[in-house]
Amino acid sequence: MRSALSIDPELAYIYSWLGDFYRKLGNEEKARAEYSEALRLERLALAKNSDSPERWRTIAGLHRNLGEYDEAAAASARATTLHKNQKLGGDHRTVIAGSDSGIMFSDEVL
Repeated sequence: MRSALSIDPELAYIYSWLGDFYRKLGNEEKARAEYSEALRLERLALAKNSDSPERWRTIAGLHRNLGEYDEAAAASARATTLHKNQKLGGDHRTVIAGSDSGIMFSDEVL
C-alpha cells in the first residue's frame, strides 16, 4: 500500500486501509495517525466538492474510527441531507405532491 502512496500520496482510502491494518495488529497509535491523515485528505477534497454525500459518509466513518462520535454524527447527518436533496432534485424539506395527488413532506417519502 505504501507503494501506491508513493505514486499518489493523496489516496485517502489507502490511509484508511492502513489504519484498519494497524488497528487489527493492535497498534492503535499508528492506526489513529493513518485515520487522521485520511481525514485530512478527505477534508481537502471536500473543499472542492462539498455536496458529495459519499465523501461526507467517508468522513463520518473516519471520525468514528477516531472515536469522535459527535463529529461522526454531524457528518452522517450532512450525508443524509445531501443524499435526500440529490434524490429529490432540490431541498428535501420542501413540500411536494404525493403519488396520490395529496400533499406530503418529502421526509415522509424516503
